[in-house]
Amino acid sequence: MKNTYIGTPMERREDLRFLRGRGEFVDDLAVDGLLHAVILRSSVAHGRILSLDVSAARRRPRPCRGPVALAPHGLHRGFCAT
Repeated sequence: MKNTYIGTPMERREDLRFLRGRGEFVDDLAVDGLLHAVILRSSVAHGRILSLDVSAARRRPRPCRGPVALAPHGLHRGFCAT
């Protein structure tokens, strides 16, 4: 049985929205309780985190409630619930 969809041009409904700058991306959506993360790559190959100071994150004003996720070995990552 031949599949007629492979290689067949399909009409795309979303193209004009994005070409005109009116497209909506997942990053544009505001969701209550959303977590934001920052990833910092080490400049030291095979380095180990011995301690992590999260006091600045805990002092942030609301709506940030401070770090909420635990990294391995009980270290807090810089996640902030908004």
